[in-house]
Amino acid sequence: MIDKSKVHNILFLTLSNIGDVILTLPVLGVLKKEFPNAKISVMVSPQAKEIFSNDPAISKIISYDKHISFLKKIKLGLRLRRRNFDLVVDLRSTLYPVLINAPYRTSLFTPAPKDLAGGVSKTKKHKHKRYIHLNKLLPLGLDAQNATYNLLFSEEDKRTIKSIFEEFDISEDDKIVAVAPGAKSHIKRWTTSGFIKVCQRLNRELGIKVLLVGDTNDKEITSQILSALALSDTYDISGRTNIHQLGCLLSRCKLLITNDSAPLHLADIVNTPSVAIFGPTDHIKYGPTLENSVVIRKNLKCSPCEKAQCAFNLECMKQIGADEVFAAAKKILEL
Repeated sequence: MIDKSKVHNILFLTLSNIGDVILTLPVLGVLKKEFPNAKISVMVSPQAKEIFSNDPAISKIISYDKHISFLKKIKLGLRLRRRNFDLVVDLRSTLYPVLINAPYRTSLFTPAPKDLAGGVSKTKKHKHKRYIHLNKLLPLGLDAQNATYNLLFSEEDKRTIKSIFEEFDISEDDKIVAVAPGAKSHIKRWTTSGFIKVCQRLNRELGIKVLLVGDTNDKEITSQILSALALSDTYDISGRTNIHQLGCLLSRCKLLITNDSAPLHLADIVNTPSVAIFGPTDHIKYGPTLENSVVIRKNLKCSPCEKAQCAFNLECMKQIGADEVFAAAKKILEL
């Protein structure tokens, strides 16, 4: 059990990919709540460090490349040891907490989640990565119940979104739906034709304005969708926002329609419901956690396979129809 009065300097080791890092933010929320006066350093991959750039509670961001040599990892650990951390929370399950030799540290192994009666929980909820990360805090006696994290937006972030809204004549009263058709892995992407049909129906039947979102790598897909929706109320802003600006945008949206990708987890953080389309990845581990969100998937024998390549022609994604995605979106929008 941890003595909170002795914790003044904390190291938080998070993950690499942006979506995975977002899933660890509730752990950081617990640390900020439990140790409001402590200095917190975050060790994170270079591609994801911008997630923490707006948070005044973070005293230092340490870039970490998991591909560096073993010798360089040892040298890094020794440098960190000299910084005298009182608590090391490691979500990478490395030997850094041992090497740093902090008085308090998380275990290399994640404990089995407990239910309210003290037994091992068998609920689907506790198989989600968000809760698996939070379970790391249990042996330290920290309160991880109802853990949250407030993503902070700078004035520049707000001005960027305001400018985008003005560009497309979007008012405060407009209902906006964000659509994220990309994903880091191509096998996690639903069909382009499916996204086109859903955007068309949102525009024509519900009078919804749709914003296509994503990073520069998604531009090819969003451009295909936009070209099929000429003279519509669908607009492409992929590649025009950083992670905080996208979060700010999603917080203004009524809904996000998305594959299993970083925008899905970002929508969860800013409390925007989503229609999440899943195929090869496990929705129980990575799906949305908001009660009014919906997962669309096909219960095939091969899905979820959690593999990098598909042996069955992506049937798990191709069998998902535009009608069912639109119906789920419409139901959420009418709540």
